[in-house]
Amino acid sequence: MKKVVWAVVLLTWLAGIAEAAETITVAEARRMALAHNHDIKDLQENILRAEIAIQKAWATLLPEIAVTGTVTRNNKAVSIPTGTGENRTIQELWNQSVGIGGDMILFSPSSIPLIMNAHENADAVGTQSRHIEAELLHGVTSAYYAAAQAGKLVRVAEQALSRSHEQVKHAQARFNVGQGIRLDVVRAELEVAKSEKTLRESENARDQALQALGFLIGKSDGAFAVTPPEEDPKIPTGSVDQLIKDALGKRFDLKATRMNDEIARRAELQAYLSFLPVFSLQSSYDWNSAGGFSGENTSWNVMFIGRWPLFDRSLTIAQVRENRSLARTAANAQSRLAEQIDNGIRQEYLKLTQAETSLVAAKKEAELAQQTYDMVAQQFAVGLVDNLAMIDASTALVQVEQELAQQELALKLAILSLRHASGLYLTVE
Repeated sequence: MKKVVWAVVLLTWLAGIAEAAETITVAEARRMALAHNHDIKDLQENILRAEIAIQKAWATLLPEIAVTGTVTRNNKAVSIPTGTGENRTIQELWNQSVGIGGDMILFSPSSIPLIMNAHENADAVGTQSRHIEAELLHGVTSAYYAAAQAGKLVRVAEQALSRSHEQVKHAQARFNVGQGIRLDVVRAELEVAKSEKTLRESENARDQALQALGFLIGKSDGAFAVTPPEEDPKIPTGSVDQLIKDALGKRFDLKATRMNDEIARRAELQAYLSFLPVFSLQSSYDWNSAGGFSGENTSWNVMFIGRWPLFDRSLTIAQVRENRSLARTAANAQSRLAEQIDNGIRQEYLKLTQAETSLVAAKKEAELAQQTYDMVAQQFAVGLVDNLAMIDASTALVQVEQELAQQELALKLAILSLRHASGLYLTVE
């Protein structure tokens, strides 16, 4: 008896924990995914490195200043007499020198596209990051709807189990008064076993869906609950051609690809500009412990330098050819992505149309199955049909209810996929 009491207490405690499980809304799931996802954290580092690349590009035009100092042990000191009868030190035994110098590029044609590409690359990285965020939000939202619908399938299985228990009671009652046979009771008990198996499978599928969602939001144990969103996703308006046209202007990944195409073309120009001369300015101010021939310890100079590469072992020519090839590859990538977007939207549009048709049929089947079950139940209650007809009607009702739930999910996912493919991205509220 004590074991039974403790078992009841344990089940009550576990039920209390289940009821107290945290409920997460779809908006909260999106925020948690962005905060937890490691790819998003990597994107932040990519953006930072792109900003650093801008700084490095501008650094090629900034002055470089350095301080140098030397201490030299010569083999001997050297001095020469002057007209005044004094000796002037040309080289000390221990010679010290300190100097400060700088150089700055005044004109470098190839630096212009380099700097422009650095800024363009930062924009491309930021745009691509927004696309990856949108991909994550789409995946999380789809997983959330799947988890919510899996919960609905559990409730369908629970209702089926409840009906199976009722059938056992009716079959047993009729058998007890001599209006039924033992076979009817066994059949009803068999349906209970099948319903219990279906319920366990539904609960396992729900737990797997919650775990899949939990992995995306940082709760991989699945110890939380979801609630069906208050509003279902809205079907995008417009024809498929209009959706494609809008997507080609909205999609973040296509925008980033266009930027990369422009970067590649500008890099080709940069390689050509490397053939032009580069002009720079150098200056220095030095102090030397030996006065030298002038007799002064300090000196300064300013140099204007021009450098025009005439032959660099064909490296620049090779760079031009390589950048030209990269430009063609970038252009191909842009065209390929545009074609993929076109095809993807058409495919998703067809899936949506099919999902709508299937859902209408599933609703009709569910309505008819419910009517059939109700009529059979009434006839069974007055003894017009046997238990086998009741079992068949109940089984058919469960199947169409499960099919209806699956078609409802298929339609929601089809709408989400079409909106995502069309550039109608989800946002974090």
